[in-house]
Amino acid sequence: MKKFSSKQFWEDRYSQGGTSGTGSYGNSAVYKADVINSLIKKYNITTINDLGHGDGNNIQLIDVPEYFGYDVSKSARDRCIHKFKDNGAYTFYSRESQFKKKDMAISLDVLYHLTEEKVYKKYLDKLFKIGKMVLIYAMDEDSTGNDHVVSRRFTPYIEKTYKDFKLIEVVNGFTVDVKFYLYNS
Repeated sequence: MKKFSSKQFWEDRYSQGGTSGTGSYGNSAVYKADVINSLIKKYNITTINDLGHGDGNNIQLIDVPEYFGYDVSKSARDRCIHKFKDNGAYTFYSRESQFKKKDMAISLDVLYHLTEEKVYKKYLDKLFKIGKMVLIYAMDEDSTGNDHVVSRRFTPYIEKTYKDFKLIEVVNGFTVDVKFYLYNS
């Protein structure tokens, strides 16, 4: 039996014309953008790094002067490069190593899609290196959904692992089990 790969799952999904899912559209997307835009204003954020931008539907609603994104799916990156080609505020990287530290790093609906423990920890390491502030939108609970969803209690892990960062704000999400967690260094 082939071992599950979250990277391959998303590449397959986007290359076959799939989207980032229902959480990136409709009222959910609008709610997320409203919260993010209010945090951008509140903390005077002018630059954002997004580690896992997906199909770009969420990010087109974010109002920030400079946006930098990366996604493990080449198909998703290509889609966003084309979608935002006439908007100079958006830059899409082909490699994670291209990120430089910005005002805020964001992770929207990504953590629970990283089912492999090693990938999950590597992702968090990168996320906390590329932002002075880090905003995570995810479930902070231990549960298993299906082959591409594994939710973990990440707040204790972050508190223990990234001691230079403090949780400064928690904002309710669009659904009961998902919230925004904002960390500051």
